Amino acid sequence: MLVDRLCARGVRVGENFRFGARRSGDLDSLADFGKQFGFEARAVPLLGDHQGRFSSTRARHAVAIGDLDEVWAILSRPHALSGKVVQGQRRARSLGFPTANLRWVQEALPPHGVYAVVVDRLDEHGAAQRLGAGVCNIGIRPTVDAGFAVEVHLFDFDGDLYGLRLRAHLIHSLRSEKKFNNLDDLKLQIELDVQEARKRLASFLPSVWEGQAWF
Repeated sequence: MLVDRLCARGVRVGENFRFGARRSGDLDSLADFGKQFGFEARAVPLLGDHQGRFSSTRARHAVAIGDLDEVWAILSRPHALSGKVVQGQRRARSLGFPTANLRWVQEALPPHGVYAVVVDRLDEHGAAQRLGAGVCNIGIRPTVDAGFAVEVHLFDFDGDLYGLRLRAHLIHSLRSEKKFNNLDDLKLQIELDVQEARKRLASFLPSVWEGQAWF
């Protein structure tokens, strides 16, 4: 995996890194493999804060409960969701807020709700370029009984995104998922969500710089 697929030349692991059957492999083992296959292995100091060391377990828990600030502190970046834009049911477009419906999202999901996001476009090699900022809805869309979706509305964007891969960085949680009495109430709430997201993302706007990823 490291050599054939990732073409690794340098590998960095934590000081307590173990791998293999019964965790029998350690840094020395990895360094020996590096000498054999042409990569350098080094350990880096473990980091943490007053709550303890940073870990993937701690990061996953923070995502699961929707603590985006905690996730950012652990990862040194916001948590992000990525997927391919597919054809949706166009209900959001009929309300005046067209969305990119992301399919095959593999990352851990936060609680269902609405989030302020900044979005990258990913090319076929995984390289990212800033696309814009917007709001992301994660949930089952109970008002229209449309089923689960991860969908992104980009501010001030007019273009065709079908077939592209996008990555949405979750910057702020705006509200939890809610069922509204009718589409007019839903549309009003979306308008309020967009206004709030624009305020929360003010430091990210204007949102496009050629050739750069958000994080």
